[in-house]
Amino acid sequence: MYFRQVPPVSDLGRLRVIRETVPRDPDTVEDCCVLLVEECGLSSRTDAEQWLVFLRALGLLATDDGRYYRTDSSVQRTALCSTFRSRIAGAKAVSEWLSKNRSDGKQFEDEQLDRLYAAIEEELPRTVREDGPTVETAQHATGREYVHRVAGWEQKLCGE
Repeated sequence: MYFRQVPPVSDLGRLRVIRETVPRDPDTVEDCCVLLVEECGLSSRTDAEQWLVFLRALGLLATDDGRYYRTDSSVQRTALCSTFRSRIAGAKAVSEWLSKNRSDGKQFEDEQLDRLYAAIEEELPRTVREDGPTVETAQHATGREYVHRVAGWEQKLCGE
């Protein structure tokens, strides 16, 4: 199963804080989205949902009857990198492209992002391609923004 919601790139400290805000017991909180907006300063329910789905994809959260709860998985880059590449739509293709086209851990630039998107577009699910649904209806980034986020998280979670 591939997940397609990827929040804007942030640091691992932010990822940890958002994850730690979600309780271990799913019955403790009525609405995790509201909790994340209030406690973590996220701007909207959509942002909160992106984070919840992303953290679930990484194995840091799980769901029970539609309610999220924190798992016992640790936030270690090696494990997160492997899970990220295997469970986020397009992450493996992004990783492979970046390893062939970027050296010395340098930041990718807009021109490279355009080449990356063109190279892997057909491997992306329709819902995240440029011609997919809008961000408002899909509640996640599409096209180049999606690839930019995946590439950024690849660097954060899997970079040296």
